[in-house]
Amino acid sequence: MHAIRQYEFGPPEVLRYEEAAEPQPGAGQVRIAVEAAGVHLLDTSIRKGEPFGGAQVALPMTPGREVAGVVELTGDGVDSALVGRRVVVHLGPGGSGGYAERVIAPASSLHELHDHVGAPEAVAMIGTGRTAFGILGLADLRSDDIVLVPAAAGGLGSLFVQVVRNHGCTVIGLAGGPEKLALAQKLGAHFCADYRTDAWPAEVRRFLGDRGLTVVLDGVGGSAGRNALELLEVGGRQVMFGWSSGAPTQFTSDDVVSRSLTVTWIAGPPHAQARRRPPCPRSRSPRRRRRRPRHPPAILLPPRRSRHRPRRPRKPPNNRQSSPHPLSPWHGPPPAPFALQLSNGEPAAPSTGPQHPLAQFGPSPSTPVGRSRKRQVWSGRSPQPPAEVHARGERGVSPALIDQD
Repeated sequence: MHAIRQYEFGPPEVLRYEEAAEPQPGAGQVRIAVEAAGVHLLDTSIRKGEPFGGAQVALPMTPGREVAGVVELTGDGVDSALVGRRVVVHLGPGGSGGYAERVIAPASSLHELHDHVGAPEAVAMIGTGRTAFGILGLADLRSDDIVLVPAAAGGLGSLFVQVVRNHGCTVIGLAGGPEKLALAQKLGAHFCADYRTDAWPAEVRRFLGDRGLTVVLDGVGGSAGRNALELLEVGGRQVMFGWSSGAPTQFTSDDVVSRSLTVTWIAGPPHAQARRRPPCPRSRSPRRRRRRPRHPPAILLPPRRSRHRPRRPRKPPNNRQSSPHPLSPWHGPPPAPFALQLSNGEPAAPSTGPQHPLAQFGPSPSTPVGRSRKRQVWSGRSPQPPAEVHARGERGVSPALIDQD
């Protein structure tokens, strides 16, 4: 068979087309006769040895990360019924051998293709397609968004335009040259502009009118990404996932704070993300050496009882323990009225004038006036003439002196 081999990093001229031995599948693997292989911007970065391609691969190698074709041989532990089926597979990062007539792939990574799906379309969706849907899922688009897609005629951009248009959003596509602008318009963009001219931001502003962009799917960076950032309205979102122009979009904290923007980075070299990851603070703290025991998830602990118990309602005072005031209106049943007598023993004449405010209270069976033998002195105006009277109750007699004026 033939394969493309690479022995050094550099331009496309370092790739060599030469004969190679046919690979043999191992346990859990299959061999695929390749019909189409994917070529992306990331593959060019890997070929050049740039850090954007992730960890540098070992040389020599056979590039290629996505292939589509027909299964022609299976290894141990793999169902032989897979032979003859059309499949697509992602081989993994770096030089995984996709630029060859035959390639080895894990059987667990295969995706079977239907008859109406071509090999080039399948390769585009297994690589660029899943990246596009991952970016759109994190962008969290709404049907009223106005989305700007730089490089709308590229691999990711062409998928962005179609999906965003079908989602109900307004799509503005940027492309370079008349042919790419026509392709973006055909894919469903509502407005297209050539990003190679300096007038494209003014053209987009005229199309928007008094509105502004709400989302920018920025995979280009550079001046195009910066101009797109300035077109965002208050509360807009800039989703960054690459810089095909050679430099990422430049912005400052003032740009974000002044218009309440949200700038998100959702892709990048995995080794760089690992270096930026902060260390766990607990691993360096000497005070957290002792770990708390973890309970098994099947054990349900009883609810903890609250320390603050509700107060019990206050009981009325007990007559046997204490003697409440005889004029207390709430203690016991309503008391019986006083029977007034003059000092000579004759009953006092009933009064027709206003009664004293305390005249309605008096000793009763529930009010132990006779036991306490407490003297009660009433003062104030009284309808009766001045006299020394005795307040008689059913359970005792308590002399009372009523001063009247």
